[in-house]
Amino acid sequence: MALAARCAAPCPDRNNASDGDLFYAWTLARAARLFSVPDYAARARAIAADLVASCVVPMPGGAAEVMLPAAAGFVTATGFILNPSYWMPRAMRDLAAATDQPALARCADGAERLMATLAATGLIPDWIEITADGITPPPARFSADSGYEALRVPLFLVWSRANTHPAVLRFTAAHQAADTGDLRAPTVFERGSGRATEYSTHAGYRAIAALTACAGSQRAGSAIPPFDTAQPYYPRRCI
Repeated sequence: MALAARCAAPCPDRNNASDGDLFYAWTLARAARLFSVPDYAARARAIAADLVASCVVPMPGGAAEVMLPAAAGFVTATGFILNPSYWMPRAMRDLAAATDQPALARCADGAERLMATLAATGLIPDWIEITADGITPPPARFSADSGYEALRVPLFLVWSRANTHPAVLRFTAAHQAADTGDLRAPTVFERGSGRATEYSTHAGYRAIAALTACAGSQRAGSAIPPFDTAQPYYPRRCI
């Protein structure tokens, strides 16, 4: 498989991460077009094909398709355990067009609909479980809060030009309600109540809040803080 083949050295866990594979293949497809390198395009096609074969499954009831977090470990006896922050609609659609994998475009459509359904009742959680009976909280070992995983959801939607998606607006409203007036940004919320339970002073987290507030209001300009090289890995990825 193209997904597993990237692990050349001995690995304690040979399971893939579907979001990583999505971004890797999307980058290769874009580079193939920009720099006219056929090998990049071939590699993107191979990864996309394996991603669809191993991680794209029909929703219970068959109404849509969804991308699992990995090839193994997220199928339950009654449905699937899913992470909405693994879904980047723009990357899915672009890669679908570049590699002739329409299932990825259908996943993007389904992801946006599912996130709108979730946003109707609260913030997007880090993890969910989906069965034939609907959406439920995940098993206890997975976070049902809206935390460090779900922070990527509004960012990916804005990058996908879905600036006024209900999940973006819900995220912005929660951040504005939890604003402390200082350099801290909320990083973890209780999904149902919207109460912030953790804060961080790292610039990356404040950058997401500033970007989504600007995008959702459809006005130019935002208060995105300057990049800070001293912040840890995860918030560095957000700015």
